[in-house]
Amino acid sequence: MTTPQSESGSTQKIYTLTVYVAAAGTPLLDREGNAIGSSRVGHVYYSINDGQNERGYGFSPIESGMTGPGHVVRNEFEVYKAPAYSRTMEIDEAQYNALKDYGEKGLERNQQYFNLQYNGATNSCIDFTWGGLRHAGIHARITLQPREDFDTPITFENRGYEGALKPLNNIRDFKSIPDPVPGSPYNREQTNDLPDRKWWQHLISEGDSQRAPSSNDVQHAAASVEQRGQVLRFPHVLTGVETSAPRRPVAVI
Repeated sequence: MTTPQSESGSTQKIYTLTVYVAAAGTPLLDREGNAIGSSRVGHVYYSINDGQNERGYGFSPIESGMTGPGHVVRNEFEVYKAPAYSRTMEIDEAQYNALKDYGEKGLERNQQYFNLQYNGATNSCIDFTWGGLRHAGIHARITLQPREDFDTPITFENRGYEGALKPLNNIRDFKSIPDPVPGSPYNREQTNDLPDRKWWQHLISEGDSQRAPSSNDVQHAAASVEQRGQVLRFPHVLTGVETSAPRRPVAVI
């Protein structure tokens, strides 16, 4: 990632956040830039930049496997070559400091913000990255469509969202995040061709639905249409969930 520079003559610091999604099969490099293999299952991670230094943070198991002790790894933007997707957003100093604190605590094995016991289904690199975003007040947005005869969709921040279960499906969620600094010239997205993957890598890296919004977020969305007396019908992101105000939403699992 290119280090952001403030406008000529300006002393204002520019802070940015970049989120990355690497597909299974993404080439891996050592710190000297030499090829060392490829990613088996894909990865999600982030970096921050204060205009002078870039710091990266990701989470993975210490030993390869679905569960076990995990650790936070520094500067993985140097390891994953041409990840499938990255999005850079200008952020403010407070958000930068929150993301730095979150990542550095993990590097120190301090579990104040994140449990370092890895679980590929419930506590993975995806959970770690979205946890950092939430810690900085950066959230995905969910759009819910009420019943067909009501043409105004309901959009709200999904503050409890933990990400899609498979790496590549987090691209749509990262795209939904509103720019923290709208109109910034540092806001940008980059996509790369997907690497060659084996059939089983397709299965484990894409093709699932989103995790459901938290109950608090669903209730917030329901409350926003309650006074209109509408039935709120959720799309594929909440398969099997329906609520009509003022009844609380109930998830059918």
